[in-house]
Amino acid sequence: MSFMAPTGSPMQHVAGLGIKYNTIGTGLYLSRGKDFGRQKEKSDLEEPTLILIFGWMGAQLPHLQKYTTIYEDLYPEATKVVVRSESAFFFRRSSTNEANLQPVKAVLEAEGCLNHSEIGPNPRVLVHSFSNGGAAQLVTLGRILASSYPLKPLTSAIVFDSAPGRRKGSFCRGVNAFTAHMRNPFLKALAKVSFAVFFVFMAAVTTLTRRRHRIDALNDGLESPHILPWMNKDTPRLFIYSKEDAMIDSEHVEQHAEDLKDRGFVVRTERFSGTGHVNHARTDPPRYWGAIGSLWTEARKRFSSSNP
Repeated sequence: MSFMAPTGSPMQHVAGLGIKYNTIGTGLYLSRGKDFGRQKEKSDLEEPTLILIFGWMGAQLPHLQKYTTIYEDLYPEATKVVVRSESAFFFRRSSTNEANLQPVKAVLEAEGCLNHSEIGPNPRVLVHSFSNGGAAQLVTLGRILASSYPLKPLTSAIVFDSAPGRRKGSFCRGVNAFTAHMRNPFLKALAKVSFAVFFVFMAAVTTLTRRRHRIDALNDGLESPHILPWMNKDTPRLFIYSKEDAMIDSEHVEQHAEDLKDRGFVVRTERFSGTGHVNHARTDPPRYWGAIGSLWTEARKRFSSSNP
């Protein structure tokens, strides 16, 4: 299957991520792994065949390249998909956000994630989600697939870096999150005031209409065993966070992880000290990537033991 940009034009190389990446949609990027054509024939591979990366809100491609470069070194044969998150995502209709992720669904179909066979090696999927922005894109993708693809489990694992957040105390954290990428101090201050007014307005609307708050809805999605249809409670989850994070409450991350454990989910936590929001990998790379490697090893062992 060939992938086209929404305009119908051929895919373009993405300078910010390297020449291996092509644009497949708005804020969506694809890199085929080495030996892609032979990948599905190799039954002895233990590495992921597909890596889904959901960036934090406002993350620029050079920021995400720091992670894609490591993944290219660790798992060169895996196909990688990068999904960016922009602030506009949180103000658009759900139907618009779901439509924007359709190219990712097409990649999953091409990789065999949505129609895997009982015979032969099946895909192995590692998901890496950053902050609430990445988690929101992840939950949206899961919503697209949920009704159409009730699937059997695959070897899979999921990493949450600096997430999830919660509504309590989210006002200041939310304002910080939506303005964190801004460099100009004057524009940043102006934007903070604008977002503060908007959040107050939206809080009033949510209360009056009794609609589910977006942050609450996001947490509901993250508590599902089937965030993506091939996942379940045995799919290992890793939460990487710090107490010093100005945007995500570490106590909520810990409570979220404990609640999942109490419900029988397989959960790991990695609490860093002195690191800021989505800044843990830069502070201690061996620990960060070592935790992800251990998570993937557990995912393989669990799947093998349950599918002898």
